[in-house]
Parts: sequence; C-alpha cells; structure tokens
Amino acid sequence: MELAAEVDAAWPVLPPGVQLGAVSGVAVDSRDRVYVFHRAEAGFDNESIIESPTVFVFDADSGALVDQWGSGLFIVPHGIAVDTRDHVWLTDTAANLVFEMTTDGQVIGRYDGT
Repeated sequence: MELAAEVDAAWPVLPPGVQLGAVSGVAVDSRDRVYVFHRAEAGFDNESIIESPTVFVFDADSGALVDQWGSGLFIVPHGIAVDTRDHVWLTDTAANLVFEMTTDGQVIGRYDGT
C-alpha cells in the first residue's frame, strides 16, 4: 500500500508574531485536534526551562491555532502521544521526565522513571 502526502502551504495558520520552533513530535486526539510539540526558541542543546508555550494545538481542517500551553515546564521537548482517554503524554530528554497532561495543558502526573 502506497501512501501519498501533500504539502499544504496554508497549514498551519499562526497568529501574527507567533512562531513555531523546531518540532519534536506531533499527535492527534479523538477530536482530530493536532498537537505539535516544539522547542520554541530553544535548541536541542538547551539547558534551561523554556518560558514560551511548547505545545500548539491546531484544528486539523483549518490549521487554525486553537490553544497553546506548556510554558515553564520543558527544557528539551522530545516526544508526544495522545492515549485513548485523550491524555497527552510528553517527554523531556534533558529533564528525564514524562508528563501526563489534559488536552488543555493541566498536569495530571509527572514521572521521572524511578
């Protein structure tokens, strides 16, 4: 089976002054909202907490930015997944942490692997 992809230059739609940093992961919830985990103004070698929102939530059809959150939580955003309960799971490689969050960015759990 061959999958075809097509670039849509009009997607995503960001408000003036809002920029998307280096993207480290993308996930979709049960309502077809697209979660983009990005490093904002930081790079992979970042060593301090990113104060800007690191999760952008987009409407899948229009590409409109519908929410943004994750400020002050991550050093090096890495992976993202959405489970069957619509809990958003995010990893930070520099902090060695996994966050379990709601779709509006509230922390449910913070796990350090121990």
